[in-house]
Amino acid sequence: MWGCIVDERGQKIKLTEEQQRERYREYVKVNIGDTLAKNKLCVYGVDKGEGAEDILSADVPGHDIKLAGRTDMIILSDQVLENRLELEMLPDVRLIIEVKQKVERRSVSQAVSELIALDIMAAEPVMALLTDLQKHWQFFWVADPTNNRGTIESVTICDPSKAFAVIKTLLASAGAVVSLPCFQEPIKRLKISGVLASIGEGGGTGIRESIDDTMTSPVC
Repeated sequence: MWGCIVDERGQKIKLTEEQQRERYREYVKVNIGDTLAKNKLCVYGVDKGEGAEDILSADVPGHDIKLAGRTDMIILSDQVLENRLELEMLPDVRLIIEVKQKVERRSVSQAVSELIALDIMAAEPVMALLTDLQKHWQFFWVADPTNNRGTIESVTICDPSKAFAVIKTLLASAGAVVSLPCFQEPIKRLKISGVLASIGEGGGTGIRESIDDTMTSPVC
């Protein structure tokens, strides 16, 4: 879908990685542009060579765990467009988006790791989206602990229009509890620091297991 274009002669032209990134960023912007403008937010594309390798690097407080990585897009305050240095502060960050041509199990672990890193860095609860921009739109958040362990929950949506409706509602909502289209009930987003403080990591459960064990529900 994003790897090539067809010219006026019907010939397929292969796009570079950066050209592909620009295409899907524009696709996202077009579908949520009105909500971005109303809330003074932007879709910021994280490119290689501009500190992207460690933009989501964080030490887990109280634990000998360091998370390091990057993502494809971050939705946050549009002030970063005027001052690139503001990006490190992640002002008013709401959502990170990881794009994969094919979503695999390791893609889920990557997205969850990025969510946890962002949650540690951000002031308010956040969410992550793993998507192929076609039939897989998986939203992740830090939820209430289950069975004395920190839980990352997710919901997968198959319809792009419904997924964009979720994104719009998320961006326009404030607070930890939010009602989202296609979700059966309101979700309560927590901070991972609060979850770890309440359950500890004495039995080996916690951050590492949260990356590997994600509760998910399909909504198509």
